[in-house]
Amino acid sequence: MLKTIKMAFENTEVLELPADIIDLHLTHITESAFLFHPDYGSAHESLTKKIGEGYVAIRKDWFPAIARRAIVAERTKLPDALATQTLAGPYVLAQNVKDWVAQGLTDDEIVPQLVDRLTDHFAQGTPADLTDLELIADGAPTRTLELPWLDIRTNDPYSWSDNHYAINLETADQFVVLFDGNDPHFQNRGREKAEEMGFDLI
Repeated sequence: MLKTIKMAFENTEVLELPADIIDLHLTHITESAFLFHPDYGSAHESLTKKIGEGYVAIRKDWFPAIARRAIVAERTKLPDALATQTLAGPYVLAQNVKDWVAQGLTDDEIVPQLVDRLTDHFAQGTPADLTDLELIADGAPTRTLELPWLDIRTNDPYSWSDNHYAINLETADQFVVLFDGNDPHFQNRGREKAEEMGFDLI
């Protein structure tokens, strides 16, 4: 049974979320093998599974709940494993919570800041920068799947700041990362495709 989905982003941040708040639709998964031989060391193999197209839809209502749990854990000094795990991936976020609590901010002042930071990689209008997913299940090997991404050997100055094969969208209830590895101009058509798929976008 799938328990956790770990998401990695272009800036190397990682967000680990429970699988039951995520709806995945992944198709055309292909496997490629690479042999990497750097000038300074020995060669090594890399086996990559890449998702051709699909979407990742994440429930919005979970983020305020985990934010409040993180604040309670900091105020009471009682550990909350899920809150700790969630805040561990984004840079300095756990320290931010400590600082905000120490400054005497109320929960209602902290929660929006915390939610904004936990969801800033998914916000509609920001470039899609999700690079890969790790699917973690009980008693099974972790499966790592890469999203379509521009070849970093190109001269495109945006190749590490904007995944041209993906777009961030939102409904009232979900953050949606929609992608299509066959369409380098997908950002221009992604919203239309999402609406055709039945997403009621805001």
